[in-house]
Amino acid sequence: RFYKHQAVGINAVVAGQHLAISTATSSGKSVVFTVPVLQALLTGEPNAVALFVFPTKALAQDQLRSMRALLAADDHLNAAITCGCLDGDTPFAERCNIAETADIILTNPDMLHASVLPAHKRWARLLGRLRFVVLDEAHVYRGVFGAHVSMVMRRLLRVCTLYGDGVSHAAKRQRARLPQFITCSATMASPREHFGALLPLEKCLGGSTRLCCVTQDTSPQGSKT
Repeated sequence: RFYKHQAVGINAVVAGQHLAISTATSSGKSVVFTVPVLQALLTGEPNAVALFVFPTKALAQDQLRSMRALLAADDHLNAAITCGCLDGDTPFAERCNIAETADIILTNPDMLHASVLPAHKRWARLLGRLRFVVLDEAHVYRGVFGAHVSMVMRRLLRVCTLYGDGVSHAAKRQRARLPQFITCSATMASPREHFGALLPLEKCLGGSTRLCCVTQDTSPQGSKT
């Protein structure tokens, strides 16, 4: 069974909302974005792609191991979903394979800035089918670095609009299929405000009514003195 904050977050994402979640370390935040992403890939949108963005290569590699272990535990998941990590250590041949086949791509902001967006034609499949963008450890994105990442996300959205999803030009203009964003943190005081500062929520992501903010941690916690 899910904790209440997990259920609230999962239901919000499944319903099409953006999500800003800030709960304690080890409260199961990764479950909140993993479950709806896998559900969408398996059932609702088999051609969708998810992008998990981490501030460091080490975090991305750690999550890649966890994701592969999860997929390997179920034959259906393992056969249906492919994940890959894109960072500075990824061989170029493997980058091409990730661009062409991966359903879940784990990366960092610098790779988006320096490798994906400048060569967006090579990543047309990802950019045209991008359904979810997860920004883990979102509290790191503040100050000058946060402003840089904010601009990278805006460039990403612009290129997503360019490629669409094999839909008509009219549908591209409406761009109902801009990706859903999920921000996660264990140490963020104002996740709603941070989400709005980091991403163009009011401009092109549906406004504040489309953002669900989860801050009440319902996971078990030890007594405090």
